[in-house]
Amino acid sequence: MYFLGQPITVPMTQFVIAQIIGIGVLAFDFISFQQKEQIKYFKFTAFSSLLWVTMFALVGAQIPILLVSAVSTIRNVIFWWALKKDTGKSRMIARRTLYASLVLAIVSSTMAIPAARPETRIFQVFLLFGVISFVIGQYMPGIYPLRITSLVYAVTIILVNTPLDTFNPVGIIIEVNKILAIVVFFVILNRKNKESRRLAAVTPAALSLGLAA
Repeated sequence: MYFLGQPITVPMTQFVIAQIIGIGVLAFDFISFQQKEQIKYFKFTAFSSLLWVTMFALVGAQIPILLVSAVSTIRNVIFWWALKKDTGKSRMIARRTLYASLVLAIVSSTMAIPAARPETRIFQVFLLFGVISFVIGQYMPGIYPLRITSLVYAVTIILVNTPLDTFNPVGIIIEVNKILAIVVFFVILNRKNKESRRLAAVTPAALSLGLAA
């Protein structure tokens, strides 16, 4: 079967369901990147990644990306739980999850990349690099590391969703949506910062709106 001129290796009904699930990923992804607090980010992205792995399984993605998405789901849930509990033990578990995610990504890719189709191996290598940077960026505090590494990760995922690898149109749209969400976040943040600087520069008399002190 073919869709948009590209071969589909799974039943069409299954393929369509995967694309519908991808719409849910779009919503949760966009919302997650608008959150400044890590705990809120992980709450929304945990739902997103659960739908994400389901979508990839339905479209018959290759083993490396299925492993990446499954581990991502588990990691996001654990990071959210660790921040919610905010104890020494929960943070220790989060750190160990981080280390385990990195080791698993490296080991699974080392084993799976040679097994991938020769013409797609380079994309799996890029995916490994994107996963490592993204996982580290998720764990780091602040609003910048997460979003910068997410941009790198989005590009690698776009590559493995093209007809050159596993054709998945909604997979591409999801990553473009993620990039757009990050851009929107920084545009809004920049406007808020400008407004804060403007208000900070206004004299107290001006803030009184002409009313007597």
